Amino acid sequence: MEVQYMGVIVSAIIYVLIGVIWWMPWLFGQEWLRLMGWDKKSKKQLTQMKKDAHAAYLTSVVAGLVTAYVLGYVLSMMDVRTISQAVSITVIMWFGFTAMGSLVDYAYAHRPFRLWAINYLYHLVSMVVIACVLVKYF
Repeated sequence: MEVQYMGVIVSAIIYVLIGVIWWMPWLFGQEWLRLMGWDKKSKKQLTQMKKDAHAAYLTSVVAGLVTAYVLGYVLSMMDVRTISQAVSITVIMWFGFTAMGSLVDYAYAHRPFRLWAINYLYHLVSMVVIACVLVKYF
């Protein structure tokens, strides 16, 4: 079983779309701005930050592609064929690598746990959806 490149591309698009929804003001966007301390910035500053966000958006696309490829590679290597297997393996990988590594960073940086949760549960949800898409359709 090989990594299907069309699956990687579709999954990367899904990764970005989940991010668009996740960071909407009505979901986690407003709270995230507050926890980052950006709610104190002027509208002009926030508008400029949005204009300068091209590199961040490009990074999100690249991260989606890499995440989908690596996850697809691991699932393929392990010959995962069911959604329940894909979800289990993905959650274990997220918990062991993404969650623990980032949690240490947040602890030393004295950042709020809620900010960590908003940021890294996004990655968990995205990775689980990507794993399901790759196993089910590709």
